[in-house]
Amino acid sequence: MTQRIISLILVAATALGCSRESQPPTPTQPTPTSPGPAPLSSFSGIWETEYRVVSCDSNRPWYCPDRGSVLPLTLRVEDHGDTLSGYILEARGQSPVSGRISGNTASLQGRSTVLENTYQSVLEVREMLLSLPSADFMLGSLELVSTTPTVLLDIRGEIVRTIRHSPLPDLSDYSGTWRGRYIVRKCVSDTQDFCRRIEREGGSESFELVIDALGRIVRLGTAAAAPLSGTVGSSGLNLFSQEIQRSDELLTITRLSAVRNRVGQLSGSFTYVVREPRSGGKVETMTVDVDLVDVVVR
Repeated sequence: MTQRIISLILVAATALGCSRESQPPTPTQPTPTSPGPAPLSSFSGIWETEYRVVSCDSNRPWYCPDRGSVLPLTLRVEDHGDTLSGYILEARGQSPVSGRISGNTASLQGRSTVLENTYQSVLEVREMLLSLPSADFMLGSLELVSTTPTVLLDIRGEIVRTIRHSPLPDLSDYSGTWRGRYIVRKCVSDTQDFCRRIEREGGSESFELVIDALGRIVRLGTAAAAPLSGTVGSSGLNLFSQEIQRSDELLTITRLSAVRNRVGQLSGSFTYVVREPRSGGKVETMTVDVDLVDVVVR
């Protein structure tokens, strides 16, 4: 854990002078001072926003939202000096964003690529310009480009409403519903062909993890939701081994470790083992190591 240490140094200056007996001291005149720069408002926080569609270009125009329609968008960001980073959540998905701050304005860009089993989709924040007229009110404009194998949307809009939730959550707070996906890093099986398409290297599947006061629930792809136990704290999230029965196979999560950042993104990895009965009473086994990708708290 990075520890930030701030030192404040006070320097006292002593003015030395002498006076002449024959001449009284000259009265001290106040030195005019110019006002310093106004303190910068922080962009850090969770912003629930709505943007009005100004225009939409598409190879299939009927997929465009109506001009003038108002759509929801969540922005979670944290500033670090003159830089800003985080992600957006929108109807077409989520994307990381980052950029620079100048005064009370910021410019962000970002891109997210989702690899499905049969196709690839991209959400690009081509441009997002933000300004803070006040600490809890934000204005701005954005251009979002959404691409799938068959549809391209280029949407421009202006932010018309914001609600700021601040401060950002503590790093030890893992409560909420985490949704995203995972990508297979490695698969080892008894037989060469047992690693199926979604378990082969680069295969992707959906991921959901619910953590609340009542317990922890995990869902991997189409598997039934299963309760989990483990530990949560400032050092991260660590879930214990858990068996999930799906269809005629037994899936065992042997390890799941992850950490979150302050804008609500979860990064980590886990390992699961699949045991599937075959003819003749034989049981095939494969062990899969995966990495969490684009997992955010909703």
